[in-house]
Amino acid sequence: MNERDRRLEDIVEIVEQKESVTVEYLQELLGVSGSTVRSDLRLLVRDGKIHREHGKVTKLPEFNVDDKGILPSFGQRLHIHLAQKEAIAQIAESFIDDNDSIILDASSTCFLLAKRLVNSGKTLTVVTNSISAANLLHQAPRLQVILLGGTLGVQNNTEGTLGIGAFNHLNIKKCFISGFGVSLQQGVTDFSLLEIDLKRRFVELAQRTYALIDSSKFDVVSVGTVASLNDVDAIITDDELSQERLDEYQREAAVINPSHHKVQN
Repeated sequence: MNERDRRLEDIVEIVEQKESVTVEYLQELLGVSGSTVRSDLRLLVRDGKIHREHGKVTKLPEFNVDDKGILPSFGQRLHIHLAQKEAIAQIAESFIDDNDSIILDASSTCFLLAKRLVNSGKTLTVVTNSISAANLLHQAPRLQVILLGGTLGVQNNTEGTLGIGAFNHLNIKKCFISGFGVSLQQGVTDFSLLEIDLKRRFVELAQRTYALIDSSKFDVVSVGTVASLNDVDAIITDDELSQERLDEYQREAAVINPSHHKVQN
């Protein structure tokens, strides 16, 4: 093992033990320059081994499962980073025009977008695999709601691509998806294989794709790639992403946050 590989292992071990450290702390502890530490961190972020944000290096977020191995319910997920998700949903709504045909995935952020669409006054066709979003959208007479068939999932959603073929003839203007994480190398990733396949089909069907990703999910890599950054027309996020990370991602994709995008309330 060469010196750099050993140092990379040390960084991962330190971050696992401390849970959160600064770049300066690693620089002093390892006895190397700041540029060397930052280069090492870029490699570890690329490989999905750490999370870097606001000048800090942290452990990757864990799947918060209970003692039976069950993921948080949809209602629980909805309230995680709620303010950030609501800000993202507000921006996303501004990209939806009257008479659009759109796709919403079963993410909690897209559910918040659906809430805004109910009161938007827009006439839309909405395709979704979220039972929660479909029930909500059905309240607005201007919204034509198409719920995808498939296997019933544990997050009040349908899974699999069983019913997607019936919609190949639709002219879908825009697709809104989220994921467990996003990274420069792997793009938007998720952990459910059935969801990954379905979201890939969503991206293929739509003319434009918007990834709704809150700042906690940047530099996080999950099981499979939903869409590369080249497949995404824009990443919509919140204002808590550091300028350094924002600049890095903007070199690869359009990244939109509340500070750079004014919307009408």
